[in-house]
Amino acid sequence: MKTVMKKIVQLSLVVMVLFVSCKKFDPGDDPCPYCPKIDSLVPSNGGAGSLVKIYGSHFNSDYTKNIIKFNGVLLSPTELVGGNTNVLTVFVPNGCGSGPVTVDADEELTYEGTVKTFIYTKYYRVDDYSDPIFSNLIDIAIDSVNNIYVLDSIDNTKYQIFKCDSNKIATPMLNVTLGGFTQADLGGSRPSGFSIVDAYIYITNTDGKIYRVSGITAGIISPNTQLNSAQSNFSFPANSLVGLKRNVTGLSKTVFYTAANKYQIYPYYIGSTIDSIPAGSSLGYTPDAGYANSIPLWYPKSLVFDNDHSLLFIHPAPANCIMKYTLPFFTNDNDAGYLQKIIGINNSTDQINSVDGTPTFSNPQRIACDIDQNIYILDKTTTNGTNLRVANYANGNYYVSNITEANGDGYVNGEGSYAKFTNPTALVVDVQGNIYISDKTRVRKVIVR
Repeated sequence: MKTVMKKIVQLSLVVMVLFVSCKKFDPGDDPCPYCPKIDSLVPSNGGAGSLVKIYGSHFNSDYTKNIIKFNGVLLSPTELVGGNTNVLTVFVPNGCGSGPVTVDADEELTYEGTVKTFIYTKYYRVDDYSDPIFSNLIDIAIDSVNNIYVLDSIDNTKYQIFKCDSNKIATPMLNVTLGGFTQADLGGSRPSGFSIVDAYIYITNTDGKIYRVSGITAGIISPNTQLNSAQSNFSFPANSLVGLKRNVTGLSKTVFYTAANKYQIYPYYIGSTIDSIPAGSSLGYTPDAGYANSIPLWYPKSLVFDNDHSLLFIHPAPANCIMKYTLPFFTNDNDAGYLQKIIGINNSTDQINSVDGTPTFSNPQRIACDIDQNIYILDKTTTNGTNLRVANYANGNYYVSNITEANGDGYVNGEGSYAKFTNPTALVVDVQGNIYISDKTRVRKVIVR
């Protein structure tokens, strides 16, 4: 009898526990009335160390027992400031990125309800990276070991490539004149841009040709290297080059892409020929998406790769949009890849930030992309100066905000909106996410954390 009564008491306790408790939420179950719920985040954006209040219900009354995550990053005990069952005060963890915020009251009672997204804005500080010895910087590049190189124009008749190191020392590496390099000829035209692809430097000129500088290893350029003959000849000058490595999945050869001929993007397979299938078929505004060989482009420029090996580029004024080109060898070798507009509105003229994926640009000049798929844009204002803007990727959208405020020209270092540029022309990003900008007579470094 005692045994039977003991089993009945145990069963009753189990039923009571199930009645007052909730297990981890399963989308197939009914909503759990005792699970913690988030109503709002105040503020809903900020950087590492920002103080955020999480409003909701059914949080653990002992705020230190709540399991709180920003985009999957667990908050440490030192980042839990205070709280009660309806509000929690926390610090944003470093490097969490944009994404959902979740609260578990303990190991069993978990978050349930509409996910609240926190937009992570990083800390940016602009500084000089080299002594101001340049004349008029045209372009900037970075190699596989984070060496920075710039192309400098000297009174439009002489050109030089410099290597810049972390000690702010710029070393001349290659001399260029209108007649060509030291032992080669550029056909009497001016270099318009350059890129480092594998162990080579590729240089474009205003005649629409591409030259390859041989004898280069990572981080080292011989001052008097011999140029090969022109690798290609376009009817429109190629002003942007970007390359892929051989170890990319699905790619058997090294390839770089160039924008040329007003509405086309050409892949060039090194050791082979220009690919016969261009992206783009005519000049005009691009619809939101479509196969690249059947829709128009508008003077594509500033080509970069994102972390998924898709090609990003700018549709400049008057289109003013950021485009994404999914490459043929990741889809079908018989088509020209897939093209889609990812940021911006055709024919926009103002810089409008947005948290809903529909920002606008004034006149974007160059872009770069980091390993977290954040896109950095040099965007000229309609009045004066150039803003550095960032498009943070989260939940399928890009959330655009300004890093600097273009309120007049000048070499002004400092945090975020206090910094100014004189005439920025190009930018690159290193593996740590720091940004390097060629700004007329100086290389500027934007420290990101």
